[in-house]
Amino acid sequence: MWPSAVVLSSWLLAHPHVLFRKEILELGSGCGLTGLVASKIAHTMKMQSLINGMSEEKKIDTRLVGAGIEKQRHEVLLTDFNTKVLQNLDRNIALNELNSVVKTDQLDFYVQQGDNYMGGWVSGSGNTKRSPVDLILAADVICKPSDSVAASKTVHDALRPGGEAIFVSANAEHRFGIDIFENECKQSGLIVEVIDVADLCEGKLLPQTEKCEDPCGIRKTSGFVDGMSMTMFRIRKPNKQQM
Repeated sequence: MWPSAVVLSSWLLAHPHVLFRKEILELGSGCGLTGLVASKIAHTMKMQSLINGMSEEKKIDTRLVGAGIEKQRHEVLLTDFNTKVLQNLDRNIALNELNSVVKTDQLDFYVQQGDNYMGGWVSGSGNTKRSPVDLILAADVICKPSDSVAASKTVHDALRPGGEAIFVSANAEHRFGIDIFENECKQSGLIVEVIDVADLCEGKLLPQTEKCEDPCGIRKTSGFVDGMSMTMFRIRKPNKQQM
């Protein structure tokens, strides 16, 4: 498990509103921590919204609540380019009993063209077209400069206009290529906000010294070192009137 997955998952737990009523795509899901956490949050909010919208009589009949949930479309799509990773993701989805709201698909950054303003990406070898989404999540998916180029194109194509992507990554001292990611996104016509992870959630996401508390358990992840710098990129695809 990489540090950025823990950071982004913990941040989502503190900011669940960003997931509400969104079609969500996770890039480079790996083990799927971020996507599974997002799925659980979105599913819980949608279930509560459904219950709150019912009359008191209907709330008593839990069979109606169950029927409403069963009819929900998949809200979260976990993706990776590696077929073995996708098989493991399917297993993790089943273990967490989230099959009703989560599915998987193959997505390769390097297949996306970055020229579809209205949104739409291709899965597998590039022959199957998929619809754009409202929100993209990604944690530690860049490890070389060409990844930044390909990831920015993927965000551009996979987001519908007005949508947002949230990336978290260790900085250039630990992740090659991340230093050009902001500029690559801007060249694709995207709007980027860069945030120091140390400034988020009162500093609890990223302990800076051994004496700092670690409520999220980030020290247990692969490659984490005290004093590590990490960045959150909040990326928006503007509507035409904003361009």
